[in-house]
Amino acid sequence: MHQTEDEIIVKPMVVDAERMIATAPPSTDKSMTHRAIMLASMAAGTSRIANPLTGSDCLAMRRAFADCGVTFQDAINDAGEPQWIVTSKGLDHLQQPDHPLDLGNSGTAARLLIGLFSSLKDFKCSLTGDDSLRSRPMGRVVEPLRNMGAEISYTKSPGKLPLTITSHCLTPRTHNLAIASAQLKSALVFAGLSTHGETVVELPAGSRDHTETMLQHLGASIRRRVSGEREIVSVVGPWRPNPFECTIPADPSSVAFFAAMSAIHPSLQINAQRLIKNKSRIGFYEKLAEMGLEVCWSNERIDPDCLGERVADLGVKSGVVLSLKPIHVPAAVTVRMIDEVPVLAIVATFADGVSLFEGLSELRVKESDRLSQLVQLLGAAGVRVEHGPDWLRVYGSGIRPVNAFSFDSDDHRLVMSAMILATKANGPSKIRGLSWIDTSFPLFRRAFQNITAGTK
Repeated sequence: MHQTEDEIIVKPMVVDAERMIATAPPSTDKSMTHRAIMLASMAAGTSRIANPLTGSDCLAMRRAFADCGVTFQDAINDAGEPQWIVTSKGLDHLQQPDHPLDLGNSGTAARLLIGLFSSLKDFKCSLTGDDSLRSRPMGRVVEPLRNMGAEISYTKSPGKLPLTITSHCLTPRTHNLAIASAQLKSALVFAGLSTHGETVVELPAGSRDHTETMLQHLGASIRRRVSGEREIVSVVGPWRPNPFECTIPADPSSVAFFAAMSAIHPSLQINAQRLIKNKSRIGFYEKLAEMGLEVCWSNERIDPDCLGERVADLGVKSGVVLSLKPIHVPAAVTVRMIDEVPVLAIVATFADGVSLFEGLSELRVKESDRLSQLVQLLGAAGVRVEHGPDWLRVYGSGIRPVNAFSFDSDDHRLVMSAMILATKANGPSKIRGLSWIDTSFPLFRRAFQNITAGTK
């Protein structure tokens, strides 16, 4: 593997017949880190967050609260883990920032903070971001908040950042959402924490429920139930958390890239410890098992140190002779693995038959139009695909190598997916956009290099 600052040449990888065992790096979860920063900043006092993700998205969330008067101290706890010590006067005493809060590339930070800040008293702020974030839709969050009484104005383009929030007392509402979006659901829940009464959010079932789990663990009056294909979340405000201590577990969406390497390279086994095993996050691993991989969970438990999340240890391995079954991923499953669709499509490239992915419309409003970029990537490698507005069909041709390719992206998950695909090409592949990986997975490049260096 050769690389410049933003470009990498990935050579094909061959694993010896004798099993190679690698441990995925402990990349902690981005979704939980974002929410832990918010909750610690809402609490009046000092909280401690162990093993936070230090990717640029989470650092953007941290900077936003620092600009509002919350202090963050980097430390090491008694277990030798990195830790953020967060001291705040509480949500109702945040300082009004004197400049726009720059959220970089983080759509999660933008949408969740729109919800949280819309309901504060005597507080006004503006939110902006990089070119990519300013192109992403915010109206899906803003409109239901306006229905609660929020005053939000767009500075330049309707439905897009930058925007300005002027505080208002919000009125509880029942929201009926057409899309299963954890960001939108969480934004409305955080807004509901400052209202007097019950805020209800109904939406298609299956979206991530970290917000609900963390709030319930900390004592908020929040309930979640599923009725048929819909889930209903209700929260009663006003409510503020007390200071707390927590540890952020490992991110299944990050470990997925190394699990995918195991899937397409016979004799490679990937292990991971204290990984989130929330049902809304493991659709990718269920599909790997359907394809014929051995996916083993052990030491499963509800971990109070992880704010009530279910965690477990993971092992993923294939046989010495690899044969992958094609899969069908319906929309109801896609919502539980939306970030892993690109890398699962890479695995499907080496299946013995045609795989179908449905319900992909949300891929088009991520850091990039991920569906279009995925089609571009697979096409560059000579993989036959068909696609529509919200579906993708991948024609797997077995374990044969794909064509060496060149690919350029500003989307971290597409860059990492391309690197995984390149390990199974028939020659060196050139991939640009390496710097974007630090958005979510700063440890990826070193771990990838260590695994590839350990093979022929």
